[in-house]
Order: sequence, then structure tokens, then C-alpha cells
Amino acid sequence: MSDGTAKKEQGFTVLEITLVVVIAGVALAFAVPSIANAMRQYRLNMGMRQTIDILNRAKTEAVAQSRQVGVVIDPGGRRLGVVFYQNDAVTVDRTEFVPLPDGVSFERPAQEGAAPEGVTTSGYITHYSGTLDGNPLQTFTARGFPRVNAGPDVVSIFLGNGRDYRAVTMSSVGGIRSYRYAEQAWVNTRARTY
Repeated sequence: MSDGTAKKEQGFTVLEITLVVVIAGVALAFAVPSIANAMRQYRLNMGMRQTIDILNRAKTEAVAQSRQVGVVIDPGGRRLGVVFYQNDAVTVDRTEFVPLPDGVSFERPAQEGAAPEGVTTSGYITHYSGTLDGNPLQTFTARGFPRVNAGPDVVSIFLGNGRDYRAVTMSSVGGIRSYRYAEQAWVNTRARTY
């Protein structure tokens, strides 16, 4: 081989680098909305799971301590809390709050289709048993059963992120179910706990 015919490797040309950057930009333009949507869904599902866990914890604590325990919803603070009472079942001993994930709040869709489990009223929580400091409160008896007022016996808590919505319902015997809002209707996500 002569020196004139050998081609020296000197790296990438400006055109090659520009082409790689354009392809990467197009791929990111398609991926970023999908990733952002997946994160919103994940946070909403995590908020739904937290709500179920808080309800189950309150039921379990009521039985374990053989006294009334409650769940309070603080919409302004975007959090739920387990309320521990003293033996008189009136005086609050302490409340342990858990915040909702970022971007998730207590809300329901503006135009909603069929309601889960026959819930027909509006609001981010329905048919709760009382209030604590002006916030909705659901209490549980020492046997772990929710206290229910007259009327429908299903307590519902609704969560949303402005685009998507979830609901957690609890029957008068404490059975918990979860739902997602899809195509103008509530669909059971099959998350049952008893």
C-alpha cells in the first residue's frame, strides 16, 4: 500500500453528528410524553394503594387496640391520617398522616358515568361517619367495622391528577374495592381486601 492510497480515519463528520442528534431528538420527542403519562399513572395508583393501606391499617388497629380508630382526610394538605382515640372513644390521642404522592389530590371527574358500587352523590368522599377539625372522618369500631350513617352504606374516596381518576370504596362490613375511571365509566381494578 502506498501513502497516497491509504485513507486515514479522523473521526465523525459534522453531518454524521448532526444526523445522530436529530434522530435522538425525534426519539425523545416521542418518549417524553409516554414517560410523563406513565409517571402520572404510577403516582395515582400509588395514592390509591396508600388509601387502601390506610383504611386497612385503621381497621387492624381498631381490633388490635380494642377501641375506636378513624381515618381522616385532609384535602387542603393532600393527606390521609389514622386517628387514634383514647379509651373514651372521643378524645383524640394522636393522628398519623401520610401525604398523597405529588400531583395527586382528592377529586372526581367533572362529568362522570356510572358510579362505582352504586355511589351516586358528588364530592371527593361520600357517606363518611363524621368530621374531625372540619375534615371528613371515617371511624371504625373496636371490632374493625366502619361506622355508617343512615343511607347508602358505601364509603367512597376519590383521587385524581386532573386527567385520570381512581376510587376506593368500602362497604358497611369493611370490604374494600378499587376502581379506575375509563371511558366515562368506573372499572373495577379487582383490588379487594377484607
